[in-house]
Amino acid sequence: MKPIKILFIILSIGSMIMGCQKNSLNPVTDVTDLVSDLSTARRPISEFIVPENFVEDVTNPYFPLEIGDTLFYKTTVVEDGETIIEDSYIAITDEVKIIAGISCVVLHDVVTIDGVLFEDTYDWHVQDIYGNVWYFGEDTKKYAPDGSFSTEGSFEHGVDGAVGGMFMLADPGAHIGRGYKQEDYPGHAQDRAKVISTTETVTIGLGTFTNCVKTEETSPLAPGELAVKYYAPGIGQIYSETVIGGEESQELVGMSD
Repeated sequence: MKPIKILFIILSIGSMIMGCQKNSLNPVTDVTDLVSDLSTARRPISEFIVPENFVEDVTNPYFPLEIGDTLFYKTTVVEDGETIIEDSYIAITDEVKIIAGISCVVLHDVVTIDGVLFEDTYDWHVQDIYGNVWYFGEDTKKYAPDGSFSTEGSFEHGVDGAVGGMFMLADPGAHIGRGYKQEDYPGHAQDRAKVISTTETVTIGLGTFTNCVKTEETSPLAPGELAVKYYAPGIGQIYSETVIGGEESQELVGMSD
């Protein structure tokens, strides 16, 4: 009986080690299909996206999600010489979306033009055990003047080959210049981001914000376009601008809780 007991102990220890290895995976450095500087030593993203690697609250200082808070934005778009002003709000709801067994925070993003509904979206975010914020998809409707709408861009992690991505790093300053996927639904939603700086000073109508994170965003679905975004500690995104391939800017104009 002793050899059987010893074998059982060895197998148990092995299982414990394997479990610890799974939970110790750092998605920024150890997972493939997420970061741009891949190596053969990294592990599949599926090994990390399991319930035990995520937490309920999103407390990342550059993208905090406090239930009941609402952020108001004004977007200015110039197309063919015409200026379009979009008003939008992002409400952090108390709803929960379960994706791959993981509880995601639901954000309700509504965009209007001259008081008319233009876009209505529900976004799903969750934070992992390291403090990184993930983006697991969205349910979006973009309306035409006749009331019809398109759901292009909608996706959910695990459905039809779509894979969630990382929206905000836990420690952006430790990964300057590293690219990562924010979403990966080929042909529909493929945003990519890269941290440029964590010491930016940004002045908008609401005031001056220091120590902001600056990111660059691109997408293979929009080659030739480049946008920059700024995230203020304790608030989240305060300003964004398309710097190549378009004329569009978005500014935070109000907050409520």
